[in-house]
Amino acid sequence: SITDRITAAEAYPTLGGVANLGIDFGTGLVASTDFVLDQNNPNPVVDRTKIAFNLPEAGQATLTIRDVQGRTLMVREIEAAAGQNVIDLDRSELRGAAGVLSYTLTSGDFTATRQMIVLR
Repeated sequence: SITDRITAAEAYPTLGGVANLGIDFGTGLVASTDFVLDQNNPNPVVDRTKIAFNLPEAGQATLTIRDVQGRTLMVREIEAAAGQNVIDLDRSELRGAAGVLSYTLTSGDFTATRQMIVLR
């Protein structure tokens, strides 16, 4: 279990702020009540990759993928659930792009960007 008995049960996301923590014994993953955009997996991408993110409440989310010149390669609108969400991405959706790409998730006032490597 996680308690505040000795130290505060909180995490510090890279974008700042404080995230509350809990344990989900069904999956073994740490649950968060904050916005989180995870690194895609696997990275580098050969054929397929998954992008996971967490939303504090259900709502509309937009995933945008761009190349290094800033050209938009893909936009996907998602009706996301509260909690953990996973987007399965096939390389064919990236219009043949390779190299370092950035992906941005936007939902409400939240926006986060990460980078992925797509192999030729």
